[in-house]
Amino acid sequence: MPYATLVLLVQVLCAAHCIRSGREQKWIWLILIFPGVGCLLYLFLEVLPDARASRSVSQAGSKVVRMVDPGREIRKAREQLEIADSLRNRRNLAAAYIQEGLFAEAVDILETCLSGLYADDPFLLMELSFALFFKGDLAGAGKSLERLAAVNPGFEKNERTLLTARVLEETGRLDEALEHYASILKVYPGEEARCRYAMLLNRTGREEEARKLFNEILVSARQFRRHKFYRKSQKPWIELAKKGLAGTL
Repeated sequence: MPYATLVLLVQVLCAAHCIRSGREQKWIWLILIFPGVGCLLYLFLEVLPDARASRSVSQAGSKVVRMVDPGREIRKAREQLEIADSLRNRRNLAAAYIQEGLFAEAVDILETCLSGLYADDPFLLMELSFALFFKGDLAGAGKSLERLAAVNPGFEKNERTLLTARVLEETGRLDEALEHYASILKVYPGEEARCRYAMLLNRTGREEEARKLFNEILVSARQFRRHKFYRKSQKPWIELAKKGLAGTL
């Protein structure tokens, strides 16, 4: 297919989608006047975020299933493990336990996975760290994170640093926690790290710094207010930022 024909086809499809979905007229003009750049911007800023948001429909369906039959995913995972005792099936069972809040059971499964060739597997260590943290075993979570940092310092560095900060905060090592939050402030995707950092600043008497960060979160929320995926995924942190500025945390 000639390039010009392909561009025209994409242009027509984007324009049709824009009209059907009731998007603002500025998109129509951008698509028509600048077909290449306009279509790319429309796809990345309007179509893709909606596609991601639509996944929430299937997630909502899963929630309904869990309400009606809360043990279903665990039973399925156990059955698969009985058929084949594989690393994948063990991890699936651990994930099912975590989904149901059975963190102690998840820890037991994950610890059996960390042996042989997988003794230092970074994925397993990260999953174990989360399970230990939510189980309430902060010392265990800290050791697991230290082990992960030693064997694979670059693996999921932002998530690892954020969880380490939370462990430090929960164990009262607030200055260290603040340092960890600050270290990922500009690189962590989303608002969680910034919000947790602001809340801890507020808690330790650094109210002005906290208010600045809370305000930055709300500025971002206004800038991305038309993006459904951002609004939905970051809603808890945006709401906390509002409370932080209002002094109601």
